[in-house]
Amino acid sequence: KTARGARLRGGRPSPYGRRGSPGEKQHAAARTGSASRAARPAGKLRLALHLAHAMPAAGADAPAPALEGTHAATHTPHKRYRARKGREEVPPAIGAFIRSAVNSGGARAPAALASALRGFEWRFEDKGDFHHWVELFNLFDAVFEQHVAPRADLRLADAHAALAAAAQPLEADALEQVCRAIAVVLDNCSNRHLFVSADYVGLLLAADERRVRVAALEALVVLARRPMDAARQFSRWRPSAELAVRLEALTAGYGGKQLGREMLACVREGEGGLAAPLPEEPSALRFQYYGEQAHAGAGAASSSSGAATLQQVRAVHLTGEQLRGASWRQLACDNGVPTRLLFSFGACACNSQAFGSLEGRRARVEERLLAYSVLLYGWVDSALIVKLLGSEPELVAELTALACMAGDGADAVRLRTVGLGALAAFASERSRAAATLAALGADDGGRGVLPHILQALKLGHGASGSPRTGESESEGGGKRQRVDGGEHEAEAYVEAALSLVYSLMMTSNGLHALSRAGLVPAVVPLLMDCSASREALVTTAVRSLESFIDYLPASAGVFRELNGLDKAIQRVVLEVESAAPGALGAAPVLCENVPSAPTEPIDGAVAVAETKAGVEAAPSAGTLPFTKRRLLKALLRTVTVASYSPGASTRSLLENTRLPSCLTALISNPRRFGGGIFSLAVSMMSDILHQEPTCFGALDAWGTPAALLRVAVQRGGLPLSPEALCCMPSGLVAVCLNQAGLDAVRRSRSLDAVVRVFTSPSYVKALQGDTASVFGSGMDELMRHAPSLRTDGVRATVAALKALAMASEKMAERLAAAERSKRPEPHAEAGTEAPAQEMETDASGAAAASCGAEPMEQRERAESPGAAARIHAEADAGAAAMSDAMLADAVSNAVRLLESTLGSSETSREFVENAGVKLLLELYAMPTLTANNAPVSAAMAITFRSFAPQHAPAVARAVCERTLKALKRAAGELEVLPWDGPAADAGTRTASSELAAMPGGDPNEATLPASLARALREAECLLTLAAGHVRSSASFQQELSKEQGKAFIDELGQALCITLWQASARKLLAARPSVLTPQAGGDGGDGAGARTANAGASAGGQLAQDGGDGQAAAADAPAPVSEPAQVAAAGGPDGARGRRDKAKPGSLASFAQAARTFLQAAAKAASSTSRRRGEELMGIGASSALPIVSSVAKTMTTALQYKGPVVISDLSLESPPSPERPADPKRALALAIRTEYVAAAAESVEALLFDPRRSTANPLVHGSLQGAGALDALRAATRWAVDEHSAVMARCVLGVNGGSSAADEGEVARHKSSSLAVCRCLKVYERLSKASLVLT
Repeated sequence: KTARGARLRGGRPSPYGRRGSPGEKQHAAARTGSASRAARPAGKLRLALHLAHAMPAAGADAPAPALEGTHAATHTPHKRYRARKGREEVPPAIGAFIRSAVNSGGARAPAALASALRGFEWRFEDKGDFHHWVELFNLFDAVFEQHVAPRADLRLADAHAALAAAAQPLEADALEQVCRAIAVVLDNCSNRHLFVSADYVGLLLAADERRVRVAALEALVVLARRPMDAARQFSRWRPSAELAVRLEALTAGYGGKQLGREMLACVREGEGGLAAPLPEEPSALRFQYYGEQAHAGAGAASSSSGAATLQQVRAVHLTGEQLRGASWRQLACDNGVPTRLLFSFGACACNSQAFGSLEGRRARVEERLLAYSVLLYGWVDSALIVKLLGSEPELVAELTALACMAGDGADAVRLRTVGLGALAAFASERSRAAATLAALGADDGGRGVLPHILQALKLGHGASGSPRTGESESEGGGKRQRVDGGEHEAEAYVEAALSLVYSLMMTSNGLHALSRAGLVPAVVPLLMDCSASREALVTTAVRSLESFIDYLPASAGVFRELNGLDKAIQRVVLEVESAAPGALGAAPVLCENVPSAPTEPIDGAVAVAETKAGVEAAPSAGTLPFTKRRLLKALLRTVTVASYSPGASTRSLLENTRLPSCLTALISNPRRFGGGIFSLAVSMMSDILHQEPTCFGALDAWGTPAALLRVAVQRGGLPLSPEALCCMPSGLVAVCLNQAGLDAVRRSRSLDAVVRVFTSPSYVKALQGDTASVFGSGMDELMRHAPSLRTDGVRATVAALKALAMASEKMAERLAAAERSKRPEPHAEAGTEAPAQEMETDASGAAAASCGAEPMEQRERAESPGAAARIHAEADAGAAAMSDAMLADAVSNAVRLLESTLGSSETSREFVENAGVKLLLELYAMPTLTANNAPVSAAMAITFRSFAPQHAPAVARAVCERTLKALKRAAGELEVLPWDGPAADAGTRTASSELAAMPGGDPNEATLPASLARALREAECLLTLAAGHVRSSASFQQELSKEQGKAFIDELGQALCITLWQASARKLLAARPSVLTPQAGGDGGDGAGARTANAGASAGGQLAQDGGDGQAAAADAPAPVSEPAQVAAAGGPDGARGRRDKAKPGSLASFAQAARTFLQAAAKAASSTSRRRGEELMGIGASSALPIVSSVAKTMTTALQYKGPVVISDLSLESPPSPERPADPKRALALAIRTEYVAAAAESVEALLFDPRRSTANPLVHGSLQGAGALDALRAATRWAVDEHSAVMARCVLGVNGGSSAADEGEVARHKSSSLAVCRCLKVYERLSKASLVLT
């Protein structure tokens, strides 16, 4: 168990011993997909006995954390945290601080480490990321392993060992600073849930030094606290069971309000506090618990009481003098406290010891409040929360009283802050919101304590600082700065108040209570607080205000009445001026002055380099710090929600404020302010123009629309941000609502940004995910609202597709050239001619021609103006600069763009007229996508279904033409293969061991030329697409019923016949190599033998069946036809075990499967009653259904009559077999291959004729097969298989050739093949008879 737990946690045992911490188990299970099981409560439900007021709460008697053994003392620390792959580099400032901590000596020099960490604050400009701090957290874990985990006084695994270990000094200073550093880092990292060392921090709760305990509790509070960001989902932290027990024990009090010893009374001095003299009972200890018989010491007496008394109550009574005279660990040893209750006993003892002094009581109450905060924020068992609230029924009232207690001392301020934080934690759960509002007096007409708490936001912000003239932007950038002092304690109270506000805003009653209590008047003064040290606090307040106005729009009126909107805009102006001096004073450019796109020629490579340099170059003033970006975003969102609420006047907002100039500055400097602020500014401009289109003149006077157009046409102007890319189309839509803006968009050719973005290597990653789809939706909206831009938008999209298609063509040429350079000289047999190699070059060079009218592209570019030529050159160069993987991602982005834009009929028409469908098909068949085509192929299929219905015929025609071309290429590649598969290859005749070591064990692919594999992959992908079309498109069925469709099916059948033959030969070689071992140097390697030699085959080589699934050709054992998607991988002589793997793309089996799937879909769609009704409604009728089924039936006839290539037509395979062994080994080889082929063909007929899900026959297909002579051909094939099987059996039984073992093995192999062929054929007749269909 220890080893397994170490593996789950990254190689290190748990600090809680063999059992491991449930918290760590939870994180490990989350990484292995078992979080739901690991999240269950661990251990039994434990009981605790609390006896009235005679003693403090004893806490739960669950086992305390225990670390068995002393592995940490000798164990070399392992790294629990690992850096994320592909992560950004650690910022220099963070890296420098981490190096200073590491170089201090770490665990070996605790004092030096404490000095390096002392006074640590978050003053970094970058966004907090846990992965940046991996090295530091590994250092902290090493400190914990060396100075915390081995200590028995912290683990409390044994009372005597804990007492002995307590004599050794604890590195309290170093551990305190480590916990405080952990709190600071986690408080500024949104992904703090990656921290899994909370159990080490929990061990420190047993330390004798109070400052260590408080620092550990503060770190746990930060880990459990919910971030004040409603827009982001938060994963709640779950403490381990052992840690939850310790935290529960720390919540023990002195008796509660019923005895006059509530928390407020215990911490107050004088009036309202505890009356003198102090009572004696809280200073004494009465600790009761359930003890087992072994601990009771009266086994005989206990056993006589029966099975019902297995446990008895035990009690420890200690006076105040006894508690003060010895440590609690000594007292635990003296009184025999069980190990599992050591921490609970220690917490109660410390409570009693601290009751005698005010400082002690305040310290214990502070720890109690922090423990409450951790438990209430965290994800703990509901039973524990019920238990806590049951033991303290007035808890929320006590927390409210503490949050409003009087007193000016540092201790009083600290207790108010911690109490308010615990109250916010109590209110963080919706089920407890009503109790919180009742305790705050929210329903008392505004006379409760909530207005008093909110006044802290107004009074605690202090004097406004002067504008940041000369202030360093890096000062005070953090969320919290843990520096002792009154001012910072006041800021902490304000932050706690904001946490309470955020918790109350989760319910509608809380929103109205905050409105009555005056939240808006309290927060508005913070808008002009420009102190750099309080910037994070102001950001949190503005976020709360934004969420409040968004959830309660009626409060926007109060916000405007208090001049809150004007102050927010003024703060935006101050932030923009400080971030980009002089940006607000730049001369605006009107839309009418936007220049036209340049027309001079440009080198595409130079343009791509400029784009890359533009997006990667840092601004001269540097990137805006994250804290300032966060504040500016919050201000912009607040202005937005307040501007569009009822009663707001957009025109007065633009005319009386400097908001337009700020929007212009933010849009003009996207690299300085970042993509998020850029998108917010563009969205605000779009919302203003959509809400009040007449405000275009006010924005144009400040140059806002022109700034957006300038960024769009500038190379590298758009930042690498999904938000920035998604907002561009909507921004152009808003600009085009005015005629001047529309003319400026057309004149500047802003839509050419589509080409630049989708063909530039720099933007490929930014467009991944849903970005391209959202961008496409914006483009569709733009073309709907501005129809005059539809042509430009479609041509820009087609230009991007052309560039990607040309890059794909060049990639195919590179692959072909690499193959030719590695291909050995062809070995030609005597009297044969080596096959020509021009096929590859012709196929790869035909991409441009198939894009529709090969000279169309050159003609368009010759006739295009100079601006179009420039963008074409840049697009071609950008696509050519992409790697293979990047090109596939770029194609995927372009496809998702089209998926969102082709819904409009006019857009579809423009796209079809510009040969966009043919371009899509070229990209669909590109080598990179066909090799691993799952995600892109699915997106492509959705895109093809997005075309408007009136363009379905054109789409069907293009799909049919391109698939036919791919089939011809595949058939041409198949024809040059030797008729006997790899047996004729000199390198594979005796290489059975090499065959076994083929990649994946798939003989269908291992010996295929690379050019053939690519051709098969291309045809397979297009057949899959065509199968989807034939199911859903009546136009595609009509296309198949024409001459071109018949040629399509004929070519498919021809390729299928050769594929099944080759797959049969390779199956035999893979399973039984001796069968194909030539015994005479024959001409088995003759090429060009794939042409059919059918006796009486009609239609001159009709195509083999639908998909000739190749199961029989690729499996040793028959496979159920109900699983056409599974193809067997021949795995040697024991292939009958039934293991079936999915065939690889580009193999013979996968191509046969795709072909059969298409033929099945075509036959089923044509013969379906519902389909025919739909066709008749569209005017198609049975005139297209019957020709399709007839063509498929003729294909099956051809497949059954296929007797092998022309080169073996003289072997007389139809002659009656003789019981004697054939003298010609070539004929024996051909017979063996044909038996495998007949089995595959029969299985294909069965799959086509019967529905695999219902096991019913298709009458129309049956009639067509009968009319085409397919059943007669099946009868002939069955009789041939029976005769061949009889001859093979006779030879085996009589042992005519009783020769070598190899010969015997060959006879057994032929016997298996012939029996399989007979069984497959007879199975068809069996199912026909069960279906009551006519037999031949």
